[in-house]
Amino acid sequence: KKMKFIILILLFVQLYAFSIENNLRSALLQKGQARVLINFKNAVDFEAEAKKIGMDWDNMPESPRGKLVVKLLKDAAKASQAETLSFLNKAKSHYTQLWISNSIIVEQADYSLLTKLKNFESEIQAVELIEQIQLINDKADGAERTKKSFKKKGEVEAGVKWVKADQVWAKGYKGKGKTVGVIDTGAFLHDDLKATYRGNMPGYSNKDSWLDATSLRRSEPYDDNIHGTHCHGTIGASSDEMTVGVAPESNWISCKFLTARGGGSMAD
Repeated sequence: KKMKFIILILLFVQLYAFSIENNLRSALLQKGQARVLINFKNAVDFEAEAKKIGMDWDNMPESPRGKLVVKLLKDAAKASQAETLSFLNKAKSHYTQLWISNSIIVEQADYSLLTKLKNFESEIQAVELIEQIQLINDKADGAERTKKSFKKKGEVEAGVKWVKADQVWAKGYKGKGKTVGVIDTGAFLHDDLKATYRGNMPGYSNKDSWLDATSLRRSEPYDDNIHGTHCHGTIGASSDEMTVGVAPESNWISCKFLTARGGGSMAD
């Protein structure tokens, strides 16, 4: 047992070339393998890239700007992940590529695999354990918030006044033409939100306005916790009875990565 422990310590020493989270070390010592996230160093300098093509990010139209962002992120991920992906394919590892964050999820990574990743230390920034985490309370708290009644027709919610959003509205700024994304427990199409959901607007659909990153993978917006819907409401809800959101004329898109109990993983 002592010899096995010494060998494990030596393996971890070899892995110091890039960052290994302490909780991953513990998981490997206990179970021998773990679900891990490999993060790569190559980050996109968007300002520098814009200058190369003579463009200004602030004045670039939304559609070409979005397409350029996607291209730059995919190109960066492809370049930095190539050697590691080749290795993972040869090792017949089960993995998922994440081009936005420039990361790779590897299922059931063991000591041997992590040790061999040392060969790609010039590209890899860190390897971390993927854990289920509890970010918010269960749906009871969120459901309780929905029971509040509105007192006056056309009233502005107190929190909106507190952040002085109504003073910004008076200058003509209510979020019109802007799209806001929320990553939370999802969103249901409440009467005060459905009109500004981008997926209901011409030229758009659920495919480009909604993502369920949980195991359920549902194709239409829903929220089995309420917290996400509450956050969307804080941002942009509006009705004839009360204006709750700080940007009531903004559009919204949504990603669900937290379950009904408010938990999820950073990989999701």
